[in-house]
Amino acid sequence: MAQFPRVGDVFGRYRIDAQIGQGGMGVVFSATDTAFDRRVALKVVSAALGGSAEFLARFEREAALLARLNSPHVIAIFDYGEQDGCPYLAAQYVGGGDLGGLLAARGPMPPKLAAEVCAQVADALADAHRAGVVHRDVKPTNVLLRDADTLDVHAYLCDFGIARTDSEGLTAPGSVSGTWSYLAPECGTGAPGTVSSDLYALGCLLWAALTGKAPFGGTDVEIAIAHQQAPVPQLADSPAGDPFTRHVNAILANTLAKDPRARYADADAVRTDLLAAAAIPSTGVRPVPTAPPAVTPDRVSLDRISLGSLPPGSPLPPPRRRRTALVVAATCLAVLAVAGGIVAVTLTGDDPSGPASPGADPTTSTSSGSDSPSPSLEPPPVVGPVTGDLDGDGIGDVALREFVQPKKGQPKEGRGAYQLFSWTSTGSAFVDPAKRPDPSPTDVNRDLALGDLDGDDVLETIAVDTPARRGAITVTAELSSGSSLSQRLPRPTGGTYVTQFPTDADGDGDEDLLLLAWGKKAMRLWVATSTGTAPHTKLRDPRPVISIGTGYEDSEVEVGDFDGDGLADVAVLTTSDDPDRNYHYSSTLEVHLGRATGGFVSDGEPRTFPSTIGHAFVSGDFDGDEDIELGLVQDRDTFMQIGVLDHGDSGMRRPKGWGLLPMVANSFYDSDIAVGDYDGDGLDDILAIGPSATPKVSELQVALSTGKRFDNATTWATWRFDLVDTYGTEAFGETFP
Repeated sequence: MAQFPRVGDVFGRYRIDAQIGQGGMGVVFSATDTAFDRRVALKVVSAALGGSAEFLARFEREAALLARLNSPHVIAIFDYGEQDGCPYLAAQYVGGGDLGGLLAARGPMPPKLAAEVCAQVADALADAHRAGVVHRDVKPTNVLLRDADTLDVHAYLCDFGIARTDSEGLTAPGSVSGTWSYLAPECGTGAPGTVSSDLYALGCLLWAALTGKAPFGGTDVEIAIAHQQAPVPQLADSPAGDPFTRHVNAILANTLAKDPRARYADADAVRTDLLAAAAIPSTGVRPVPTAPPAVTPDRVSLDRISLGSLPPGSPLPPPRRRRTALVVAATCLAVLAVAGGIVAVTLTGDDPSGPASPGADPTTSTSSGSDSPSPSLEPPPVVGPVTGDLDGDGIGDVALREFVQPKKGQPKEGRGAYQLFSWTSTGSAFVDPAKRPDPSPTDVNRDLALGDLDGDDVLETIAVDTPARRGAITVTAELSSGSSLSQRLPRPTGGTYVTQFPTDADGDGDEDLLLLAWGKKAMRLWVATSTGTAPHTKLRDPRPVISIGTGYEDSEVEVGDFDGDGLADVAVLTTSDDPDRNYHYSSTLEVHLGRATGGFVSDGEPRTFPSTIGHAFVSGDFDGDEDIELGLVQDRDTFMQIGVLDHGDSGMRRPKGWGLLPMVANSFYDSDIAVGDYDGDGLDDILAIGPSATPKVSELQVALSTGKRFDNATTWATWRFDLVDTYGTEAFGETFP
């Protein structure tokens, strides 16, 4: 019969000195190991659990694994086994108490100390994860402290969930393991503990160390719902901007993302960022009490930075906003040829005051002792115009330009009219639809784009009109400086039609125009540099920079700063019409990197990869690193498969799967694809437009980026318009349908 020990008993080689903790699975004693004359923490499991063969087997397996861990911040396991019918584990004794008790007694930790302690816990998790051990219950009471009364605190992570009932964290299939206040959203629905869920709990621990309380309060049900739905808790920045706060807010956003795929990849990365944060002075932190910033569920923070790359004590640089204009190209001959052809203009930006998600508010506390209301977060400093922000509201919107064919019986040439449809984004839906006529001439091919030609960091709409057959092109724009631009330029040769890409081609900080002359069999890229001098901004005559030996039937072109050097680069994707013997198609990607001279050089050998006929080629900052990535949207019958290509040291990498999206329309060729930051989180998203199942009604669906993949698409707006045929929705330089 099992004999559970009491204080004063001898339990095997251990003398029970005092009881220091108790739970549903057993008791923790302070004991003396008589074989080595050392003090240990002795956990003895209840006889009820000890009688289960399955429990004993799992207990011994995990105890043996933990005993092999060699980490300065993981409690050492000295011995484990069974005595008098009760499983036990003898571990290193730490006499400074636990972090939970310290926070309860003294309140929030100083910011530097909080970051250092959590960095030590991250170090412990990194060692454990490398050994294949997932903690499952990271929380303040499982962080023991040595020398808690000094500035040189040493933290130990203990209690890896070896001997717990299902309700307390034993990893039985389908059970909820962990403590609700520190439990990752996926674990709250019964998913097993993982490396990612440990990192989520570490983010909760960081919040608790800084504020004195867990991120969310209430009943277990309310806390679980908050983990699922509430905005990621953030600290309130000061009006002058506090670098420590911005560092920590980025760490919180990247650990507490609702989607595990949007969190840090490993604990080492968290540790690096925490140590960098600890090196930044801070006068105190306060949580945002009622108005959390726009760090929405499943999103990586707008301020995501490789904090570990900064030397200790370095000030945090402001988030850099790309000066890349959002290109809106209208392939007007194609549009004129069909009824209801459309061209989409995507107006994108960042909305730091977007709507908050429902759920519990983060617990309010302060480590500075101030009871005054916390100031609202200021938007991060912006260098250059916010991407595509035409109306200055700081969040992505959508406008559609549609050509209405003449009615039956009217002559087709020179008749018809353009109309502009627009929606404003709330961050989760497109609202306030508007419609107005667009007096575009019908005897030229008009191409629209957003750019900052006068260099005042405000975007303007730029129009390039190309005569149908011959003659000079005309560039017009109402500049934000108050003047207007209307300039005739020599027509670029090498193709019948001209598409513009406003971008900085020579690195002088002013946007120029890349002009792509394209035809059926060949294309040529020209650059017209800007004087950038407001209010008399002018464009120099275009000069050729790249010749492309294929035309729009085989090739597509994208422009963006792929390598992050501040200069525009060019990508050419060519897909052969001829499949191989197994009827598989392939695409070849050539990248030309921009140089400060305004020219381009080849970025190594072309890359070839499997592809399909009939895909969309787009670009945007999908992962929030401020460089532009390429997106390849391919037809997979009832789904659209999205692959993202990022630039590395050896050139553009192969496409990486970022998700499958349901087809908006019955056919891939009836769906248009655009790119924009529609929720204002600093990550570019995917917009699909197409006819819905309801006659004469079209849908606008958005798939939001998590920074690592795209979420499931949801309908953000319906449009009472019959899209008989659709053509390429142009964003970030996509040129062809």
